[in-house]
Amino acid sequence: MTSMLTSEVLAKQAEREELDALVKDFLAKNRPPVTEPVQPQRPVINTWRSRNRASADEAQAAKLKNIADKHCAKPKPDNKAKVASLHEVRSAKARERRKELAKQIAPMREKQCTTLQISKSLGVSYAMIVRAAKENGIELNHSPAARAVKE
Repeated sequence: MTSMLTSEVLAKQAEREELDALVKDFLAKNRPPVTEPVQPQRPVINTWRSRNRASADEAQAAKLKNIADKHCAKPKPDNKAKVASLHEVRSAKARERRKELAKQIAPMREKQCTTLQISKSLGVSYAMIVRAAKENGIELNHSPAARAVKE
């Protein structure tokens, strides 16, 4: 009788172990992942202190970003040569324009026109007339008073 009880007990124990293994296997396959409990967050109270703190943090972040950008920026190409060549081209065009202007100034100068009269008749500034004449060796009558002093 004891042997029969022992064999029944062993059979039930084996059956329990088999069921435990099946349950563990099922749970391992179908159980959702365990997550940590969610902590309730404090409500954000929009006060002037929180706004100032946020804006100060944003300003600090922007400042650090600017510093990082300056240190990490690629070196700019040297544009001096390019600018110099453009300057020379523009200067040459301006010199040609003043030379053409001097050709128009010379006959007016022979008619004893003042610089102001020449500039008005040609539609060019007073300074441009003076500069064109100076570059091309033309002597100008600046005003009637200047002519009186020279004579």
